[in-house]
Amino acid sequence: MYEMEEQQVKQEFIRIFSEMNILFSQSLPVYENTLQALTGVVQTNADYAVIALASLNLKSFNSAYDRLSKGYMNDSEAIFKKTIEAFIAEAYFHEHADEAERYMNGESIDRITNRGNMVDDLDRIQATRQIFPTDYPGFFREYIYTVGYTNSNSVAHLDFNHVHRELGLEDDPTMWATTMVLGPRFHEEYMRTVFNRLIMFCMFQISYIIHTYTLQQTDEFKSVFSEVRRLLDPVGNQ
Repeated sequence: MYEMEEQQVKQEFIRIFSEMNILFSQSLPVYENTLQALTGVVQTNADYAVIALASLNLKSFNSAYDRLSKGYMNDSEAIFKKTIEAFIAEAYFHEHADEAERYMNGESIDRITNRGNMVDDLDRIQATRQIFPTDYPGFFREYIYTVGYTNSNSVAHLDFNHVHRELGLEDDPTMWATTMVLGPRFHEEYMRTVFNRLIMFCMFQISYIIHTYTLQQTDEFKSVFSEVRRLLDPVGNQ
């Protein structure tokens, strides 16, 4: 319906975020190769749940990028929310084989526990046994849940400032927009924020799999990881 407008938005997106686009395009093959390196390592229900969710997330990261680059920012955030949910579940199920089995037998995650409990439990484990390669205190609660998940929820749950930003040319949500964008929209500041988090959480996902299954860090991973740290220095230095 909006093919011409999508192409125009994507051209501008690639022009403005050229470095980030290159970095993200390099991250996905590293992600795929990391998953392929897991061939033969499935030994438990927990392993199976982790690998299944991580594999699904590869598609989700790619889909979130596709929607963002074409000007559908809210759609991208809704998909991104799912990647965070899957990432939290992966880490939790890896540490709780019984719950992983319940999940694989068809019980919904919400019936097993809630994500707030998941991240608090993961932080307790992280405090005594490093399950993610960071020394960031309260990493799962404060960063994954509060910074990532809560922000994406506000978009997915249709908080009005996000609705207005996607539709209205004016950036002040307290004012009625005099014009509205019914198709895709380019919004540099908003897109940069979403894209930064997309790249960052993609690297979190890759790093978690490598760390959890003690995979060798390839030269490709080291190169991309170094560039992500340089691009997102406040996070990269954690």
